[in-house]
Amino acid sequence: MALNRFLVAEMVEVTEPWVTEGSAANSAILRIPVLASLLVMLRAVYNKLFALRPKTDDPKVQRLGEQANALDAKHDELVQAIHGAFTAMAKVSADSDDLLKLRDRLLPDGLSHINRSHRAEAGHTKLAASMLTPVDRAALKAVSLRDKTMLDLVDQWLAVGKELGEVEAARAQLLGGSDSGSAAEVNAARLSWIRTVNAFRAMAEMNGLDEPTDHLLFSALRIVEKAAARRGKSAEVVDPGPTPVTPPAGDGQASESKSR
Repeated sequence: MALNRFLVAEMVEVTEPWVTEGSAANSAILRIPVLASLLVMLRAVYNKLFALRPKTDDPKVQRLGEQANALDAKHDELVQAIHGAFTAMAKVSADSDDLLKLRDRLLPDGLSHINRSHRAEAGHTKLAASMLTPVDRAALKAVSLRDKTMLDLVDQWLAVGKELGEVEAARAQLLGGSDSGSAAEVNAARLSWIRTVNAFRAMAEMNGLDEPTDHLLFSALRIVEKAAARRGKSAEVVDPGPTPVTPPAGDGQASESKSR
């Protein structure tokens, strides 16, 4: 596993949906008692890492941040358009059930997708693109929006999300580690996150999740894990593997920010 190669920002990105109240991932966790029991620890390590996110006045990072904000605005506009068009057409169409099912496959958290962090938004569009089947694409193409089809709109949303992910990846690479705490603090927080996520994933495997729930909870983690493995950073924290988890002291509410 490549958890030890994750950047702090990537750890925050992956954990955010798990600890955000009302999200599809958080709701799924709460329905499984053995996983829900780990939410306190997940939220604690998330809050610690969020506080340790790197901050910098590097002009390159600022320019990338401005670019990400512009892409985020376009992303949010497209999400609202897609969700609104599906919802409106479902009210007058004989295929309303099919339209709503397709809408909810693309946007399972509805309009709350626009309140996610940049990296989480980009990660979701990547997952949505991987889930679209030829049948789905044909169904989207059959939905006319006068001068374009729903497929055109969805493809535009996916393209914006992909570009947003590339910009955020470039920012993360420039930022590297964290300058918000000492090296010891960052290292301790990273190790705590790795141990907690290892425990969370192990408990999920033992519980035998169904495929949709497994996809919802762990697809983003696997995508970032593969990218981290390819990155092959020379300086890395040693992965503690199955070391027993000691609950972090205290707990807090997950912080939320669009730009992470």
